[in-house]
Amino acid sequence: MLIGSCRPDEKKSFDVEGHSLAEIAQAVARQTPAGWEAAKMPVTMMKGETRLVATATIVRRDGGLELEAETMVALRAKLPAGHVLVSVRSV
Repeated sequence: MLIGSCRPDEKKSFDVEGHSLAEIAQAVARQTPAGWEAAKMPVTMMKGETRLVATATIVRRDGGLELEAETMVALRAKLPAGHVLVSVRSV
């Protein structure tokens, strides 16, 4: 018997601006809903300005499920749409 853990595979991106890395991080945190976390936020400085711009990518981390099946093929067949298999263990 195999038990697979899966979670939603959902991502969103949005732009934020600020004058420091702390401001960028705070802006991203304000726009990140519960159950989500920042995956990346590359920052660039506008030429001739002190303003920083970042395109943040957040990913959903809540809504995890466990699935049971006899084989990997059967386990993958049970995987709900929009989910990704995170780990598999044998019992």
